Amino acid sequence: MPFDISQSFRSNAPAPATAWKAFPTYNFVGGNIDGDTVPAGPLADAVSAALKAEGNTLATYGMTSGPQGYLPFREAIANMLQRRTQMATTPDQVLVTSGSLQAMDLVNALFLEPGDIVIVEQACYGGALTRIRGMGADYVGVELDDDGMIPAKLEAALGACKAAGQRVKYLYLIPTVQNPTASVMSVERRREILSIAKARDLAIFEDDCYADLIFEGGRPPAFRALDEDGQSTTNADIAHAARRQLPLGGDRERGGHKGYGLGTMVEILCAVLTGAWADGVDDEGRPKHTDYDVGHFFFAIDPSLVRADGEFEDDMDRMMDMLRATPPADPSKPVMVAGDPEVRETEERTRLGIPVADMLIEETRAVAEECGAEFLLA
Repeated sequence: MPFDISQSFRSNAPAPATAWKAFPTYNFVGGNIDGDTVPAGPLADAVSAALKAEGNTLATYGMTSGPQGYLPFREAIANMLQRRTQMATTPDQVLVTSGSLQAMDLVNALFLEPGDIVIVEQACYGGALTRIRGMGADYVGVELDDDGMIPAKLEAALGACKAAGQRVKYLYLIPTVQNPTASVMSVERRREILSIAKARDLAIFEDDCYADLIFEGGRPPAFRALDEDGQSTTNADIAHAARRQLPLGGDRERGGHKGYGLGTMVEILCAVLTGAWADGVDDEGRPKHTDYDVGHFFFAIDPSLVRADGEFEDDMDRMMDMLRATPPADPSKPVMVAGDPEVRETEERTRLGIPVADMLIEETRAVAEECGAEFLLA
């Protein structure tokens, strides 16, 4: 018996899609890459190695890493974010999604209700707009120039929304290689946008999917890396302007060569002097090995040769106190200097004892029972 389920469709259901036939000769619809650039061989090797190492965990949802995604992968992402975007990130702050649109769906489910507004760039990624409208919300586009969203226009748009009684929930941006204009927002412009958003407690959704397509120079830091409220600043431009760090990074004008020089000195003392220096790389890009793969260098200075008795120690104490007084990114994790973690660990273990793993306790208990000895770790 035939039946018709279309009567159960929602009233504003989209029209059915036409059957796909083939890509056009010149296809500008999707962000496709050159197929010849896909490293299929190395990818296959990596997949094979991963399956051999952890294939059995595929039997378990979450692969024993939990619902946020495979832990080693999240660790790699956190390291990449720190290295490329200057965002201090831990694996616990990373959620693996199927792409930016799934991430947007999760954000929208948290933020948006029918009638809400999202501020977007006037020229914007169509997929994001579709997702916003799908939640019963709407978007307002803000004019762009060669540097991205114009702060004055953003201020005007926010003012107009407020006057109209509209609730603006967040700001959606693609500031690095913007889609579709390909502009890269400068650090100065990012700080202006961030200041406007912070003044209104407005969240920023930064879509960073194209940031690796920069052809020259380094990419600017992410918005989160620029947030000074508890976030460490590692970008050389910001550090130099704020006078918060010594100029050991960035370009030559800001002392980048100094950091390179210090790194070279470490290599000379710990590798070349000790005979552990690797002379170049092999055909697979790995450092060549020598007969002495590990080098150590110890250097001692007598402070009395250059300072009056006690002056060096007093200055060191003041410097350590200053470092420890630095406002931490996480209030529960105060800034510590070399040796502080070990001192705290020693104090805690002196007070509470040395922690012993449950498995080791049970193994020790079994040995004691086999030997007829009294078990004292209970």
